[in-house]
Amino acid sequence: MSRDTSDESYVIDLCDSILGRQAIRQKRFDFLCGDPGKNKHRARLPVDAYYEELGLVVEYWERQHEHPAPFWDKRITCSGCTRGEQRRMYDDRKREVLEANGISLVVIKFEQLDHTSQGGLKRSVEQDVDAVSNALRMSTSDKPDMKTDLEVGDLVKVGIDEDGYFTPWNSFIQRASRPCVVDAVELPGKVNRIAVKLGNERRLFPGEWFKKVSKEEWVLLKM
Repeated sequence: MSRDTSDESYVIDLCDSILGRQAIRQKRFDFLCGDPGKNKHRARLPVDAYYEELGLVVEYWERQHEHPAPFWDKRITCSGCTRGEQRRMYDDRKREVLEANGISLVVIKFEQLDHTSQGGLKRSVEQDVDAVSNALRMSTSDKPDMKTDLEVGDLVKVGIDEDGYFTPWNSFIQRASRPCVVDAVELPGKVNRIAVKLGNERRLFPGEWFKKVSKEEWVLLKM
């Protein structure tokens, strides 16, 4: 099977469609390298998909990423360990190095999609689109809370994705915005969460999900 017809390519095609952007596939960064080989050269590690405008990398994990493949996984690599151990080590390295360079990483696993008992994808597009959309959406909630200088009464706007769910401001799945009023803060002086009024409902969100707006911009948002 060629890369163009692989399960990986199918999943990245879904990501392209959902995000409305074309990924750079098999991107290699100068700062993300494997262990030295016999000639002391360190090859740059490829990532499945890179969305430069979003600061986002998407990796598709096939069965071998978490389930043993005895024949292949026993081979000794330049890292001095088996191929299976090296794969796990490189997976961890990708996450650590990408995040250290300000790039988010989303991993989509074959178990999250409609698959056969051998791990191949059945390519049930409608079901898989929902699964991939959820994986991209949930990834934004994994980030730690950030401090905010918002105060009670501030006018703010929150991001909304294409399905109407609230999402961090300027996240890669934001499609629109909604105006809100800050109703309360937690831990004065160490604010990391705020409550906002959404109609008659009061909701609590991480502070970084909001962008403060001027009264003039507020009027335009409310129109």
